[in-house]
Amino acid sequence: MRELRRADEETQVADEAQGSTEKSNVVVGLLKRLSDACKRAARAQASLRVLAFVYDNINMLFRVAEARMEATGKDALQNGTCATAFALFNAEPEDLLTSDYLSSFARAPPLTLHDILLTPAENQAFTELLRHTVLSIIVNYGGPAFARFKSAVDPSAIQTTVDNKIPVHTTEVFPLPTMEIDESTIVGNAEVTKSMFSAVGLDMASDTFTRTVKLIAGDQLSIARLRALTRNRAGHDSFANSYLWAVVIPGIFHYKMAATHGFMEVHYGRNTSPGNPGSLAFHNNLLDR
Repeated sequence: MRELRRADEETQVADEAQGSTEKSNVVVGLLKRLSDACKRAARAQASLRVLAFVYDNINMLFRVAEARMEATGKDALQNGTCATAFALFNAEPEDLLTSDYLSSFARAPPLTLHDILLTPAENQAFTELLRHTVLSIIVNYGGPAFARFKSAVDPSAIQTTVDNKIPVHTTEVFPLPTMEIDESTIVGNAEVTKSMFSAVGLDMASDTFTRTVKLIAGDQLSIARLRALTRNRAGHDSFANSYLWAVVIPGIFHYKMAATHGFMEVHYGRNTSPGNPGSLAFHNNLLDR
């Protein structure tokens, strides 16, 4: 908020320095000023560091406050798309060259089962993390009897052999203006990405835009739509419009949703028979829950 307030003040000082003496009768509201300050902050960061983007659809229901005779107002469901830019940790443009990305993709061998299976060391680290998560839930929500074990389940207590871990830090996020665009279609996703980049001052038509890849996160449908853009346009349109520079990834929220769904499928399964000791339904039945 301090940065946004400072950006707003700097803009006001710049306007006064340009000799803007005319007083407008239009009163700019707080939300509008906050939105403009967020956009200026995002534009400033986009010119200084590497940003990634995430977007998703939003649905808002506006209800009529009260029913009256001859009232024309009705409940309305508004749809749109919201987006956020966030800074990548210690990312340098030289490490995100589109030419390197495409050449590596072209040289990559076909994907095999061994490429996605965990190594013994990774499997052991994953098991340790799962055990630590279960113990953390027990200690944090098990009442006073387990409170004395809190130091044993501190995040710093877990040690794994996972390589290339990012140090604990705060990810800087920069909200972008909402868009009245339907992102359920292929063309809609193209319009969303163009609007996102325009909001932070990146011109897709410029020669420097496609020099580095752009990380774009979203849900499964958005990822499929962006990949469809590449399939449809590659070789038939300009390189910028082919979206070969886009690296699409699932959003963290959607990763969590997929993990939760997988957990429920594995431990509950489709057959939630209370007679199956391998299912959590069996234990819930024993505990009369």
